[in-house]
Amino acid sequence: MASSPLILAALAKSILPSAKFKQVRSIPSEGRGPINSALLTDSDGIQYVVRESRNAKGNLELATETQAVRAVKGAGTLPFNVPNLVAESTAPNGNTLQVLEFVYGANLDFDSLRVTSPIIASIGNALASIH
Repeated sequence: MASSPLILAALAKSILPSAKFKQVRSIPSEGRGPINSALLTDSDGIQYVVRESRNAKGNLELATETQAVRAVKGAGTLPFNVPNLVAESTAPNGNTLQVLEFVYGANLDFDSLRVTSPIIASIGNALASIH
């Protein structure tokens, strides 16, 4: 069952007691699948994403993403931002809760890209930087 954004904010506060969250919103592109997510804003205007697994599949997805982020960050200086894991906890039921720094950006529709698009070179450089 999906947790409401307010429940996710309360859970985030429980693992980050010093945080001063002032706003919470759902993330329209997320919330389907095995992970609940919400966008939190603190009193300094810094935004965070709180993610809660719903089940074992969600736990595996969060663990896999965390390993991938750590591997990418270990690649050195990158031409793009990677979210920092601020806090992580495991609930008594075994589900994972994470709070990450929010990375601004937009989703990219790869099917609509043309070979001549200038973003192709940027994507290539980003991929090359982690290999």
